[in-house]
Amino acid sequence: KPPGVREIEIWAKIGAPAPAGPSECAFIGTSSKQSLLITHKDADAGKPVHYIGRWKNTRAETGPWSETVVATIGG
Repeated sequence: KPPGVREIEIWAKIGAPAPAGPSECAFIGTSSKQSLLITHKDADAGKPVHYIGRWKNTRAETGPWSETVVATIGG
């Protein structure tokens, strides 16, 4: 993570189409670690999931949104 950053916020939208912006995503959680395990419901297996994130500094100020990353939920 970049200097001065405390954690990253992770947001996601399950299913198509891809989100037009963060308002279409649900908050997943935050992480200050280099990895984060995200689990999904079994009913969502095989669906696309679109992730976006943004860094948060030690003053709780957030940075710009990341590019969207898409993956397929495993079953």
